[in-house]
Amino acid sequence: MKRSASLITGIILILLGVALVSRQFHLFDFHYLKSYGLFIFGLLFLIHGISRSSSPKIYFSTVITLIGLYYILDVLNIVDAGSQLSVAVYTLIFGLAFYPLTLLKNRRLNYLLMGNLITLIGFIFLFWHLEIINHRILITLVDRYWPVIIVLLGLIFLISSFQFRGKKSA
Repeated sequence: MKRSASLITGIILILLGVALVSRQFHLFDFHYLKSYGLFIFGLLFLIHGISRSSSPKIYFSTVITLIGLYYILDVLNIVDAGSQLSVAVYTLIFGLAFYPLTLLKNRRLNYLLMGNLITLIGFIFLFWHLEIINHRILITLVDRYWPVIIVLLGLIFLISSFQFRGKKSA
């Protein structure tokens, strides 16, 4: 499985690179290649990361895949990637990228908590930019409840230390 996933990933990356170089020299013009290419590139590395069971590869390939999907939605005129929403969307992407780790890496609770925390911050940014949340309400919430974020981060570190100790003793 590992060898075939590497072989397929290598072949597709070579084809993608040749297509991008050909586009640069105007041998053919495929307008959507950059957005679809990023999406395909992320998917290939996600498959490669899953086959190698590598947490960093799974996380970053998920981020690349979601960014590619975001730009595909921009090409299809569903979202505007150049808008002020980009900060909120990228925060959501970095939060959502923890979910495949939670599913694939023995359902580790620290990945789920970190993903939920970053995703929640992304949704707050999104609702703020879409003016669903009033600026005064957001400032009041952050002013009152920002210590909760510190408590959640402490819980994440505490849970990960117990999970690490359990793996070491096993």
